[in-house]
Amino acid sequence: MNRELYETGSSPTVSTETLFAQLALAAGEKMDIITIDIGSAYLHSDMNEFVAVYIAPHLAKYAIAVDSRLAPFQDSRGRVLVRLKKALYGCVQSSRLWYETMSETLHAAGFRANDYDRCLFHKGERGDQISICLHVDDLLVTSTSQRRTDELLSALRARFREVKVRQGAENGYLGMRLTTAEDKLTVDMVAYIDE
Repeated sequence: MNRELYETGSSPTVSTETLFAQLALAAGEKMDIITIDIGSAYLHSDMNEFVAVYIAPHLAKYAIAVDSRLAPFQDSRGRVLVRLKKALYGCVQSSRLWYETMSETLHAAGFRANDYDRCLFHKGERGDQISICLHVDDLLVTSTSQRRTDELLSALRARFREVKVRQGAENGYLGMRLTTAEDKLTVDMVAYIDE
């Protein structure tokens, strides 16, 4: 594959500085913090160009058993050539397509991207706000309002099949443990260090 054909093959991700600034803001303003993981994220993005892949022989026989129309596309090595209609993990453009899908979803829900970090999204005004740090399919959400959080979750669940939410006094994001106790937020990577 000629990677020079792609302007960028990766998704932008929230910067470390932005993430820690958002966590500091959340701690200082006693905002709720939840994390969200979107299951099978890439499969929600349409492939916007022609991409063909082979299904390996050991899987091709099952694909043909399910859909006999694939049989004419089986080659002498037992593989089946198919066209991808959805982004798939491992394709150069998949993470960028996913970012575009998530960005469009958030914009449709009334969020705006931050001028300095396009992976930080905001909605509302000071005192009644919600912000999202986006790292591929992992979201860190800080909110001053349960209503704003519920609106976000409704929008995400309307668009994506699997939306996994973690909330509570102890949470995790990108290998970090986030612990909220009284008026402070502690961030550590003890599990990562132990591993």
